[in-house]
Amino acid sequence: MRRAPIPSLAACLCALALLATACGGADRSAGPPVDGATFTYVISADPGNLDPHQTVLSVTNDFNTLTYDTLVAYDADNEMVSGIAGSWEADATSATFTLRPDVVCDDGTPMTASVVQANFDYLKDPANASPLIGTTLPHRDFTTTADDAAGTVTVTMARPYGFLLEAVATLPIVCPAGLADRELLARGSAGTGPFTLTEAVAGDHYTLVRREGYTWGPGGASTDAAGFPDRVVVRIVDNEATAANLLLAGDVNAAAITGVDQERLRVRGMFESSTDRITGQLWFNHKQGHPGSDPAVRRALTLALDLHELRMVMTSGLGSAPTAMAVLEPRGCTGDTVAGTLPAQDVEAARRALDEAGWTVGADGTRSRDGTPLTLRLLYKSGFDDLSAGMELLARRWQENLAVVVESQAMTDTGIIEATFGGDAWDVANLPLNAYLPVTISPFATGALPPEGSNYTAIDNPLYTDLSAQAQVTAGEAGCELWNRAEAALFSAFDVVPIAQAPRPVFGSGARFGSRGGAVIPTSITMPAG
Repeated sequence: MRRAPIPSLAACLCALALLATACGGADRSAGPPVDGATFTYVISADPGNLDPHQTVLSVTNDFNTLTYDTLVAYDADNEMVSGIAGSWEADATSATFTLRPDVVCDDGTPMTASVVQANFDYLKDPANASPLIGTTLPHRDFTTTADDAAGTVTVTMARPYGFLLEAVATLPIVCPAGLADRELLARGSAGTGPFTLTEAVAGDHYTLVRREGYTWGPGGASTDAAGFPDRVVVRIVDNEATAANLLLAGDVNAAAITGVDQERLRVRGMFESSTDRITGQLWFNHKQGHPGSDPAVRRALTLALDLHELRMVMTSGLGSAPTAMAVLEPRGCTGDTVAGTLPAQDVEAARRALDEAGWTVGADGTRSRDGTPLTLRLLYKSGFDDLSAGMELLARRWQENLAVVVESQAMTDTGIIEATFGGDAWDVANLPLNAYLPVTISPFATGALPPEGSNYTAIDNPLYTDLSAQAQVTAGEAGCELWNRAEAALFSAFDVVPIAQAPRPVFGSGARFGSRGGAVIPTSITMPAG
């Protein structure tokens, strides 16, 4: 087990990644670089509110790497490299960063230590209710000081935090215009990143233009590099088959394709860059009145499934068993927290568990208790044929093996978030959380329900709560040991059921790039002559 320097969920795509190229055909992404081109990039859902301090959605955080920088970044070897800051030093209680003197906002305003401090002051203010408190930073009990003359900013925690450097270093930094007008950030940008947002058409496309004179990217990456695009157009396409067709036609330059359409792209010899992500992860609604509030029901539902069978279907045979909650590479903690925590399929034991819990099969062939049918409302992401097949299999196994009623609904990312965080008309959701740090998972499994907190499933696992609280203030190997035990406690209680992780390749047509977590790294884009 090791612990490596890792970015937070909110800014995890700033590092350069190794490129993986498919073989077997002509590669439109090969050739000498060409300047002045447009890079067209497909994402599967609208990013919504673009304020980087008011979101934990992966699709939004990925988009914001185009327009915002962080204090430090990561290279292909997962080593920290310069970003807005040229140097830094940190321990578990304090982190100090010395800013580069040449960093400029997209409106020409210089980036100063006081501006960075104002970003952390915004997070600290409870009136702003930033979801980054509890996911990136563990709490608001910290102080920030700035010295503009020296160009230094220091964040000091009231008590130790094992991932302080990673959390503070990778917060997206908003410029003064955005700090003064948060409404500007909702559909615009105010950052120091390599691009500036010029057009936002919700649900359709976003247009961004290259920053002139940008030289402070990860490790000194520059927009003056040969082949760097003048424009980026981000298109919203929620169906993978459609996205693959656009790639094959040469109408777009990049799209993440996770399902069966991967093979027809590889047959054409298309460029790809790939990293692993969680694709299958069941969360139960633990609120009173829902079947998932009973541990016996959660156990029975899990026992009724052949997780390997389900994994193979929902990933087109490309997936593997997850080893942890936070699996994005490079991981903050290694080790297998899943092995040995979930039982093998045992349909008879599942049926007995439901019988003992009072859910019995009636004359109509379905289970009920006190006249109430055992009905499960299942939510999952739309637009992915293999995932849909997997969720249909899941529903069928529960119906056939346990005689329960399953009502399935495919929804967009935004729709699932609204349904689970803002409503109660659901019982089970395949809503994978992808993170580098185990601490990122904690607020989704502890604490208050939305809107005060992020524990949308109402999980109450005292062992996880205790171990994760200890882990937050413990650095190094000892901290990872605690995090691993905490995650295992979630699985043993059937609070969360990990099903699958799989490579998330981003395919390229007429472009080359690196990827991290299934998204393009902006400063890695190169447009070759076609």
